[in-house]
Amino acid sequence: INISAFSAETNEKRLIFLKTFGWDVASEPCEICEVVIPVKFDDVYEKYNAIQKKQGLDLLKYAGKRVKRYTYEVKNYPDRPQNIRVNMLVYNGKIIGGDVCSIELSGFMHGFKLEG
Repeated sequence: INISAFSAETNEKRLIFLKTFGWDVASEPCEICEVVIPVKFDDVYEKYNAIQKKQGLDLLKYAGKRVKRYTYEVKNYPDRPQNIRVNMLVYNGKIIGGDVCSIELSGFMHGFKLEG
C-alpha cells in the first residue's frame, strides 16, 4: 500500500485509510495534538523513523515542521481487546508517518500493517 497516496484531510478519509489495513477504530480520534518533528533526531526518533522507513515513509523530510497527530482507539487487534491505539502523523493533509501501539507498560509498536 502506498501510504503517501492517501489523503488525510478529513476524519472520513483517515478512517478509510485505516480500514485498508483492516483496522476497526473508534469513529472519532481520542486525541488530536500538534507535534514538532525535531530537527535533530535522538535515539527515540531514530527508532521511530526506522518504523516509518519500513513502511515507505521518512520523517527526516519533515524535520522542524509542525504536524498533527491523530490517535484512534483500535477495537479489533488480535488477542488485545483494549489499550491499543493507532497514531497518524499528518502534514498538509498527507499521511507522513504513524504507528500501531499498545499503551500498556509492556507495550509494543509497529507500522500500520499488522505484523506476524
